[in-house]
Amino acid sequence: MVPIVASLVSLVGLLLFVRALQSPRTRRWLGPAADWWETLRRLVLPLLDRVARERLPGDHFAAYELRPREIVGVIDASPEETERLLWDAGFRRMPLAALKRLPDGRVEIGSWAWRESPLAKRQIHVMLFAAGEGQTLVAAHEEASALNPWAAWDHYRGVGLSAQGGERAVRERLDERVWKEG
Repeated sequence: MVPIVASLVSLVGLLLFVRALQSPRTRRWLGPAADWWETLRRLVLPLLDRVARERLPGDHFAAYELRPREIVGVIDASPEETERLLWDAGFRRMPLAALKRLPDGRVEIGSWAWRESPLAKRQIHVMLFAAGEGQTLVAAHEEASALNPWAAWDHYRGVGLSAQGGERAVRERLDERVWKEG
Protein backbone atom coordinates (compact mmCIF):
# COMPACT_ATOMS: atom_id res chain seq x y z
CA MET A 1 0.00 0.00 0.00
CA VAL A 2 2.71 2.51 0.95
CA PRO A 3 4.63 2.01 -2.38
CA ILE A 4 1.43 2.81 -4.28
CA VAL A 5 0.85 5.96 -2.21
CA ALA A 6 4.48 7.03 -2.81
CA SER A 7 4.00 6.58 -6.56
CA LEU A 8 0.72 8.50 -6.54
CA VAL A 9 2.21 11.40 -4.59
CA SER A 10 5.14 11.38 -7.00
CA LEU A 11 2.81 11.38 -10.02
CA VAL A 12 0.86 14.38 -8.71
CA GLY A 13 4.15 16.17 -7.96
CA LEU A 14 5.44 15.35 -11.45
CA LEU A 15 2.31 16.69 -13.13
CA LEU A 16 2.47 19.93 -11.12
CA PHE A 17 6.23 20.26 -11.75
CA VAL A 18 5.86 19.77 -15.52
CA ARG A 19 2.99 22.25 -15.57
CA ALA A 20 5.12 24.80 -13.72
CA LEU A 21 8.02 24.22 -16.17
CA GLN A 22 5.71 24.93 -19.12
CA SER A 23 4.41 28.12 -17.57
CA PRO A 24 5.84 31.47 -18.67
CA ARG A 25 6.10 32.07 -14.92
CA THR A 26 8.41 29.12 -14.20
CA ARG A 27 10.77 31.36 -12.22
CA ARG A 28 7.84 32.49 -10.06
CA TRP A 29 6.84 28.88 -9.24
CA LEU A 30 10.22 27.13 -8.99
CA GLY A 31 12.82 29.89 -8.91
CA PRO A 32 14.59 32.05 -6.35
CA ALA A 33 11.57 34.29 -5.79
CA ALA A 34 9.33 31.34 -4.81
CA ASP A 35 10.21 31.48 -1.10
CA TRP A 36 6.57 30.89 -0.26
CA TRP A 37 7.22 27.16 -0.87
CA GLU A 38 9.69 27.11 2.02
CA THR A 39 7.24 28.84 4.35
CA LEU A 40 4.55 26.33 3.40
CA ARG A 41 6.92 23.39 3.86
CA ARG A 42 8.03 24.61 7.33
CA LEU A 43 4.38 24.88 8.40
CA VAL A 44 2.90 21.70 6.88
CA LEU A 45 5.66 19.08 6.89
CA PRO A 46 6.21 18.88 10.67
CA LEU A 47 2.47 18.25 11.10
CA LEU A 48 2.43 15.57 8.40
CA ASP A 49 5.52 14.02 9.94
CA ARG A 50 3.92 13.81 13.39
CA VAL A 51 0.75 12.18 12.01
CA ALA A 52 2.74 9.72 9.88
CA ARG A 53 5.01 8.66 12.76
CA GLU A 54 1.95 7.95 14.92
CA ARG A 55 0.15 5.91 12.27
CA LEU A 56 2.69 4.32 9.88
CA PRO A 57 5.59 1.90 10.31
CA GLY A 58 9.13 3.10 9.65
CA ASP A 59 11.13 6.17 10.59
CA HIS A 60 11.65 8.22 7.43
CA PHE A 61 8.70 10.51 6.91
CA ALA A 62 8.19 14.21 6.21
CA ALA A 63 10.96 15.65 8.43
CA TYR A 64 14.29 14.30 9.64
CA GLU A 65 17.84 15.15 10.69
CA LEU A 66 20.59 15.15 8.08
CA ARG A 67 23.72 13.12 8.60
CA PRO A 68 26.94 15.18 8.91
CA ARG A 69 28.40 13.50 5.81
CA GLU A 70 25.72 15.24 3.70
CA ILE A 71 27.17 18.69 4.48
CA VAL A 72 29.06 19.94 1.42
CA GLY A 73 30.39 23.24 2.74
CA VAL A 74 29.66 26.94 3.11
CA ILE A 75 29.07 29.31 0.23
CA ASP A 76 30.27 32.84 0.75
CA ALA A 77 26.92 34.31 -0.31
CA SER A 78 23.56 34.98 1.28
CA PRO A 79 20.83 32.36 0.95
CA GLU A 80 19.10 34.58 -1.66
CA GLU A 81 22.30 34.84 -3.72
CA THR A 82 22.91 31.11 -3.34
CA GLU A 83 19.42 30.36 -4.64
CA ARG A 84 20.15 32.51 -7.72
CA LEU A 85 23.39 30.55 -8.26
CA LEU A 86 21.47 27.27 -8.05
CA TRP A 87 18.79 28.55 -10.46
CA ASP A 88 21.46 29.62 -12.96
CA ALA A 89 23.06 26.15 -12.67
CA GLY A 90 19.78 24.44 -13.62
CA PHE A 91 18.45 23.57 -10.16
CA ARG A 92 14.76 24.08 -9.42
CA ARG A 93 12.92 24.35 -6.10
CA MET A 94 12.00 20.98 -4.65
CA PRO A 95 8.82 21.38 -2.57
CA LEU A 96 8.19 17.60 -2.68
CA ALA A 97 10.91 16.82 -0.14
CA ALA A 98 11.07 16.04 3.56
CA LEU A 99 12.01 18.98 5.76
CA LYS A 100 15.60 18.60 6.92
CA ARG A 101 17.31 19.86 10.04
CA LEU A 102 20.92 19.80 11.14
CA PRO A 103 22.15 18.13 14.34
CA ASP A 104 22.41 21.63 15.89
CA GLY A 105 18.67 22.18 15.30
CA ARG A 106 18.81 24.53 12.31
CA VAL A 107 15.96 23.91 9.87
CA GLU A 108 16.55 24.12 6.14
CA ILE A 109 15.62 27.36 4.42
CA GLY A 110 15.72 26.04 0.86
CA SER A 111 15.24 22.75 -0.98
CA TRP A 112 16.47 22.49 -4.58
CA ALA A 113 16.94 19.64 -7.06
CA TRP A 114 18.68 19.10 -10.37
CA ARG A 115 17.58 16.37 -12.77
CA GLU A 116 18.36 15.63 -16.39
CA SER A 117 14.62 15.62 -17.13
CA PRO A 118 11.35 15.53 -15.15
CA LEU A 119 11.27 11.70 -15.48
CA ALA A 120 14.95 11.16 -14.66
CA LYS A 121 15.54 8.21 -12.33
CA ARG A 122 18.07 10.15 -10.22
CA GLN A 123 18.25 13.68 -8.83
CA ILE A 124 20.72 15.87 -7.00
CA HIS A 125 19.00 17.27 -3.91
CA VAL A 126 20.46 20.40 -2.32
CA MET A 127 19.38 21.74 1.06
CA LEU A 128 20.30 25.24 2.24
CA PHE A 129 20.78 26.43 5.82
CA ALA A 130 21.58 29.86 7.23
CA ALA A 131 25.26 30.05 8.19
CA GLY A 132 25.38 33.62 9.49
CA GLU A 133 27.43 36.56 8.27
CA GLY A 134 25.74 36.49 4.85
CA GLN A 135 26.79 32.91 4.18
CA THR A 136 24.90 29.72 3.34
CA LEU A 137 25.60 26.17 4.49
CA VAL A 138 24.95 23.67 1.70
CA ALA A 139 24.06 20.00 2.17
CA ALA A 140 23.41 17.60 -0.70
CA HIS A 141 22.88 14.04 -1.76
CA GLU A 142 22.24 12.14 -4.97
CA GLU A 143 19.14 9.98 -4.76
CA ALA A 144 16.26 8.36 -6.60
CA SER A 145 14.04 11.07 -8.05
CA ALA A 146 11.03 12.12 -6.01
CA LEU A 147 9.17 13.04 -9.22
CA ASN A 148 9.55 9.75 -11.06
CA PRO A 149 6.66 7.45 -10.06
CA TRP A 150 8.80 4.37 -10.83
CA ALA A 151 11.56 5.60 -8.50
CA ALA A 152 9.36 7.12 -5.78
CA TRP A 153 9.42 4.13 -3.44
CA ASP A 154 13.24 3.98 -3.61
CA HIS A 155 13.33 7.73 -2.99
CA TYR A 156 11.08 7.44 0.05
CA ARG A 157 13.22 4.65 1.55
CA GLY A 158 16.55 6.30 0.69
CA VAL A 159 17.67 3.39 -1.52
CA GLY A 160 20.87 4.37 -3.33
CA LEU A 161 21.22 7.72 -1.54
CA SER A 162 24.78 9.01 -1.93
CA ALA A 163 26.16 11.97 0.01
CA GLN A 164 29.42 11.73 -1.93
CA GLY A 165 27.57 11.79 -5.28
CA GLY A 166 25.60 14.84 -4.15
CA GLU A 167 28.71 16.74 -3.09
CA ARG A 168 30.51 15.92 -6.34
CA ALA A 169 27.53 17.02 -8.47
CA VAL A 170 26.98 20.30 -6.60
CA ARG A 171 30.66 21.22 -6.77
CA GLU A 172 30.71 20.41 -10.51
CA ARG A 173 27.73 22.68 -11.16
CA LEU A 174 28.77 25.68 -9.05
CA ASP A 175 31.85 27.81 -9.60
CA GLU A 176 34.59 26.76 -7.19
CA ARG A 177 35.17 30.41 -6.23
CA VAL A 178 31.81 30.63 -4.41
CA TRP A 179 32.88 28.22 -1.68
CA LYS A 180 34.30 29.59 1.56
CA GLU A 181 37.76 28.27 2.24
CA GLY A 182 38.60 26.60 5.50
